[in-house]
Amino acid sequence: LGVSLTLGLVLVAKVYFEQTYENFYPDVDRIFRIEENYSVGDTKDQTHGGVSGAIAHGMKMEIPEIEAATRLDLMSEQIFYDKDRRKFTGEFVMGDADLFDLLPRPMIVGSAEVLGRPMSVMLSESLAKKINPRLDQLIGEVIQFDNFPGRQLTIGGIFKDIPENTTLTYDAVVSLVSFRELWGWDCLDNWMGCDRFMGFVKLYPGVDAASLQPAIRSFQERHHDIEELTKAGVELNYVLKSFQSYHITDRETKNRVLLLTVIAFALIFTGVMNYVLIVISTMVGRTKEVAVNKCFGASGKDITGIVLSETFVHLLLSVLLAICMVVASRSLIMELLTTSLTGLFTLNAIILVIGVLIMVFFVAGLLPSWLLVRIPIAAAFRSYKESKRLWKLALLFIQVVAAGFLVTFLVIINNQYNLMVNQDPGYEYNKLIYTELRGVNGSERQRVKDELMRLSIVDDVTSCDELMLWGCSGNNVYFVDRDEELFNINDMQSVDANFFEMLNIPIIEGRGFADGNTQANSIMVSRSCAERLVRLSGWTDGVVGKTILVSGGYQGPQTIIGVYENIIFGDISDPRNQKPSLATSRKFPGQYFLIKMREMSPENTEQVQALLQTLLPTKEIIVNNYEAGFRGLYKSSHLFRNSVLIGGIATLLISLIGLIGYTQDEVNRRSAEVAVRKINGAEIVDIEKIFLFDILYMSVPALILGGIGAFYASRIWLENFAVKTSLSFFIFLIAAILVLLIILLVAAVDCYRAATANPVDSLKKE
Repeated sequence: LGVSLTLGLVLVAKVYFEQTYENFYPDVDRIFRIEENYSVGDTKDQTHGGVSGAIAHGMKMEIPEIEAATRLDLMSEQIFYDKDRRKFTGEFVMGDADLFDLLPRPMIVGSAEVLGRPMSVMLSESLAKKINPRLDQLIGEVIQFDNFPGRQLTIGGIFKDIPENTTLTYDAVVSLVSFRELWGWDCLDNWMGCDRFMGFVKLYPGVDAASLQPAIRSFQERHHDIEELTKAGVELNYVLKSFQSYHITDRETKNRVLLLTVIAFALIFTGVMNYVLIVISTMVGRTKEVAVNKCFGASGKDITGIVLSETFVHLLLSVLLAICMVVASRSLIMELLTTSLTGLFTLNAIILVIGVLIMVFFVAGLLPSWLLVRIPIAAAFRSYKESKRLWKLALLFIQVVAAGFLVTFLVIINNQYNLMVNQDPGYEYNKLIYTELRGVNGSERQRVKDELMRLSIVDDVTSCDELMLWGCSGNNVYFVDRDEELFNINDMQSVDANFFEMLNIPIIEGRGFADGNTQANSIMVSRSCAERLVRLSGWTDGVVGKTILVSGGYQGPQTIIGVYENIIFGDISDPRNQKPSLATSRKFPGQYFLIKMREMSPENTEQVQALLQTLLPTKEIIVNNYEAGFRGLYKSSHLFRNSVLIGGIATLLISLIGLIGYTQDEVNRRSAEVAVRKINGAEIVDIEKIFLFDILYMSVPALILGGIGAFYASRIWLENFAVKTSLSFFIFLIAAILVLLIILLVAAVDCYRAATANPVDSLKKE
């Protein structure tokens, strides 16, 4: 009971935690995030969470029902230095001066007004304390990003940390008016394009977001040339999505919460049923105790009170054990559920857990007491031997259903995880390490590449502007003689001439950049891009030599010189990562260096890092293993698999404990029968069959039911992935056989004592 409560109640708290996202913001029910719904060419009904720079504040100015608006630009994790060149890392965003008006955080030192000043930054309390515990002394100090050398930010304020239950986490906010100074270009006032900003609006009380759609459309028509967009094959609409429900309405989150709820229920229910099974198994030995109590005037309520008091003590001990186990395994819980114990067990979560424990208390106490109260007094003094066998089999049946469900579900999760991590992304990444050299100029990058090639441990070096691990930014493709946007592509931007050759990406048509004589405005496209261009254009002689237009930073028509095999950007769960792609080339290496080693070892990696640090002494160099990064793409699936693994093992063990209790009880009840059979010549196998057939008849339908449950749970979970493992009948069959063999083996070992016992000892008791 303690083990099942440990796992079950932690999952209950996690499920509640998932429901509470963003609830710490005041008036969160009036806060909405602006999303783009769009269709481009034959790509229909897509959703994008970013908008152009002018959209959020433009809506506030022109739509009276909007009370406030703000924008955010994600900068991801950044390495930075303080005035003493001490290194720190933190999650940075860029925000407007009105950010904390709409998404407020309590201020500790300073004021949020500093976000209206260029090159100002605000830090969270925890990050600021790492720099200087005397927070008031930090105001006016400067920090400098590793990726933006020479650009200093002044600390102007410190705010309370962002709680864990949010989709928007950050450790620091840089004033958005610093955008041009940091990036060297600006798109804050764009009405179209550069839709990288998270836009938020806050509605006045009583305003229904859906009722604003006509006003939003009118606003869009004033600032977008809808007719031109339609001609270009683009359909674009802005919608408001509740910030409070943004997380929980996400399909992946909904599926995960549903499955965690089922697993939590299975764990708690299995533990409770096992407890009830053990209590019922002891009823025969307690019949005289109950009868004596009744003879002295005890009523049914008194008997129930006795059982409930015992249940309370057992449950209290189980809860204490569960608390000890949770505290002891807090690091594992945080790793698996990506949430700290303080985040999980808030006051409201604790109240919910107490409610679950009250339900457990009454189920575990009332059912056995109801059976005890029904025992007649006279029967207790006539050596009462009612077996309650059907009760025990029914409870054991439920436990086997839960065990079969979780074990089968675990097998499918493991198959999906293996499919993803072993999926061929279209390029070779073994013996590959990488590093980011953002902020280093082109000539220095070329010098770094030349020096790396001189190392005997390095086989080859290439570079790119977009690392395939993290996906690519998108751009649109046009025909030269048409204004119509054809489709959206993953834009790899520039790659080195040897990029495709080093990563063993086949060139299936034309030539690559490494073949020389590559002119300006030359691009290569993926197979799927070429096939789509051929289908839309009617070209009969392929795409090589043809010219197309590409949005973004591409100037003029781009000539296709070659076609490479399709590659996957990021993980395979998102269909957008398998979009068509293209790449161009340029004189100097890109910001990401890919280094192919002759032999992978920590020592060789350290040697590369030491060389890079020597060549670039003012930059923090971090060298990463590409394969480890690739597996990290599926960390959430890996953690979910481990959570189900622990739950499945616990449920199976609890069920086996219940099975042992049932078997021993049956052996004791039928000891005389076994003795008579042995005297009449029954062998050990014959005795084993007596008990095993009963368990077999119970287990088979239970495992079938558990397999059906696992099938439907797997279908829900697999909706999160673009590429899915097959739900073959043999997977369910093998999982069921595995659980059945374990059950029969445990039962056989437990029955062996009865089968080998001296029949005289059993008959003496009669």
